[in-house]
Amino acid sequence: MEHAPSLALEPYLVFVDDDTDDLEVVIDTYAGMGLQNRIKVFTSGEALLDYLRTLEQPDLFPSLIVIDYNMPRINGLALLYELKKDKRLKHIPVAIYSTTLDTAKEKEMLETGALLCREKRTAPESIRQLMIEFLSFADIFHESARP
Repeated sequence: MEHAPSLALEPYLVFVDDDTDDLEVVIDTYAGMGLQNRIKVFTSGEALLDYLRTLEQPDLFPSLIVIDYNMPRINGLALLYELKKDKRLKHIPVAIYSTTLDTAKEKEMLETGALLCREKRTAPESIRQLMIEFLSFADIFHESARP
């Protein structure tokens, strides 16, 4: 499953989640706001890393990466660690979201380099609010990264 922004130079978000139902909710939420061109989704950390490593220019990187914590093979924390140890990718802001977040898990993710951690939402309006929050952060990070 891949959904690509139409203009790579405009700020966009990347979501990484192995749950295709959750990704459909993300896609549908942004589509409902007319913002489907501002997101790209991946179903694994490996697919995200492969994608990012093909980008030759830093201005093509996403403005924010949102990672599900609970994924098989490479979970959110391990993916965050991979991103932060790569000199080309470590500057990309990362948010972690999960169905459950405890204080210890959140502290570890923030210490590893996540800029924020959020719980997944289930109510449609709460999901919409969370997606708007992620988009707002992406816009802020995109503007602050410009020369």
